[in-house]
Amino acid sequence: MHRTRLAAGGACTDPQSLPMPHNQDTAGEAVDGLFPVLSGGTLTFVGPRKAQKDVLTWTAAKGPVAFPGAYQDLATPEDVIDAGGQTLIGAVDPSLGISGIGGGAFAFPSPSGVKTSSLALDRNGRPVDAYFTLDGSVGVTRYSGEGGMFGARSWTAPRTVTTGEEPILSGGASGLFLISQDGDGDVPTRLEIRRDDGRDFGAPALLADDGEAA
Repeated sequence: MHRTRLAAGGACTDPQSLPMPHNQDTAGEAVDGLFPVLSGGTLTFVGPRKAQKDVLTWTAAKGPVAFPGAYQDLATPEDVIDAGGQTLIGAVDPSLGISGIGGGAFAFPSPSGVKTSSLALDRNGRPVDAYFTLDGSVGVTRYSGEGGMFGARSWTAPRTVTTGEEPILSGGASGLFLISQDGDGDVPTRLEIRRDDGRDFGAPALLADDGEAA
């Protein structure tokens, strides 16, 4: 397992190896993804492991640290974020799920056939999960702010936003945005963006349209 640093010019410098527990560096002990998470000025590398149903973390001061049971019944980690001091892992298996350190895990009963997802925070600091399904539906769900984050009842019911694929959530000083490839053909041709107001995403704005790709 390796990490590297990016200099200002974009070049990779000072690659470093991340140790595995008890020198376990075999395929069966490998992480299913490695995600950098910044929280309170501390950079942590988070590595979910499906086979062990745990999560490994590394910081500059310590690592690896294993959290047993922090990644249960999920297959493919998509994103890891810090939400109010809690580490959330967005995953698909093939339904939409949330897992995390110290919290547990759950999967929504529907939709099924989720292909990928994207997890980020809205303007209120609440997690939002966007996804798309094999039948071409792009949808979202968000934490309601009531109850624990690791239970489906604390999240809004997943709902369809548009027909398309490959949604990506991106947030910053200007707010949270949903970018997706929209269209109802075999190959969606429109790249559209929607802005979140903390409750829902607004009307789409067209970024590009490649009609020849249809």
